Amino acid sequence: MSRKQTNQSKSPQKSRREEERDLRRQSILDAALLLFSRQGYKETKLTEIAREARLGKATLYYYFPDKETIFWTIYQEEATAYYQQISEEIVQIDDPVTIAKSYIYGFIQYGFTHRNFLRLIFPLGKNSPIGTTEKHRLFLQEVESYRRPADDHLKTVLEQSASRISGEMLTAILWSFLSGLSLKIVQGATRPAIEKEAEVFLSLLVPQL
Repeated sequence: MSRKQTNQSKSPQKSRREEERDLRRQSILDAALLLFSRQGYKETKLTEIAREARLGKATLYYYFPDKETIFWTIYQEEATAYYQQISEEIVQIDDPVTIAKSYIYGFIQYGFTHRNFLRLIFPLGKNSPIGTTEKHRLFLQEVESYRRPADDHLKTVLEQSASRISGEMLTAILWSFLSGLSLKIVQGATRPAIEKEAEVFLSLLVPQL
């Protein structure tokens, strides 16, 4: 058999192995997210994560060296994906009111489909390693940089309009409001209640735009 034929015959098998590795890695992250959100970061043991993922503890260590790495991997992948998604949507919009609505209603949609991730960030008495060291603070800043295209676009749009609010102020107001919504979603607020609060907020904000 030629080298070319040998490589071709091995490629599908290699792809399957890679797919299996990806599936095992994702099963670990999914299991950890569920347990972290349910019982807290500190209380969750690696053996529990392995059991929830239906993997051996040795297999878990093959993918992640420790629990903290699992936590920050979840945070980075989830937050980065969310920020990239909203940035892709918002940079296509040139009206400040529509941008504000996109921030808010896009977040509400995300929050109710990713409630466990919000519980990771706002654990309500349950611990998490977020913000405990300078290294973590810098990491958070790096992840949040992925939302910069959306924030910068909003600032540019406001500069070109007759808005009474600066772009810097509006982005601060919006993210503060979304943080508040996060807490209420984690606490169990219903989607209609959250959407009603968003309507009231926008009714106060829109006249300033």
